[in-house]
Amino acid sequence: MPVTLTTPRLRLRALTVKDAARLVHLHAEAHVQAWLGTFDLTAASARLERFEQQWAEFGYGMFAVESVDRQFMGRCGFVHWPEMGDSGETEIGWALGSAWVGRGFATEAARACLSWFWARDRTVEKVTAMIAPGNQASVAVAESVGLRHERSDVFRGNPIEVYSVTRKSSFAR
Repeated sequence: MPVTLTTPRLRLRALTVKDAARLVHLHAEAHVQAWLGTFDLTAASARLERFEQQWAEFGYGMFAVESVDRQFMGRCGFVHWPEMGDSGETEIGWALGSAWVGRGFATEAARACLSWFWARDRTVEKVTAMIAPGNQASVAVAESVGLRHERSDVFRGNPIEVYSVTRKSSFAR
């Protein structure tokens, strides 16, 4: 069953391969590619196929973030990285187009995703966010939804700062 989340300003739905051109456009924006890189249509489609497989396997994944009138704004949601940590880590991540940055939308989307995630998944006790050093906008979003700096690490050859929140600390807020 497809998952759709709503907030007063946002609609979040599962990203699909049909969103490949939107993902390419989002990652072509300078402020996104500076931290996350770019995709061509083939790479975006492959990434989205992986997201679809993750939805099927884990029951969670990456959402398209849309305005209530269904304008594509970006993405927010979860990726399971089996190569991180002892048994893999579930990461929350977000990226919004420049027209939507700085207006609280990423925080609103991340908060909605985390609330939904904790309510539906009883097996994952910790969610992380891998943030490139210097990406203060993402640090602000992470901290505003309860994630705290856990460690410095390297992921696929790139330095990252790992922020995390546990189920227990999330509900203690």
